[in-house]
Amino acid sequence: MDYVELNVRVTDPELAEILTAELAELPYESFQTEGEVLKAYIPRERLADCMQQTD
Repeated sequence: MDYVELNVRVTDPELAEILTAELAELPYESFQTEGEVLKAYIPRERLADCMQQTD
């Protein structure tokens, strides 16, 4: 399966948790934190649906 990676710089760990919870409500499937960067992964075929939900 092909995934799209979203990278968001978040300096506050509490905000990173909140953002993770919000993205989990969309079809993002996995998350990883590297320093101040939150990485979220979504299947490419579900990205269009996600973008329609956020418009």
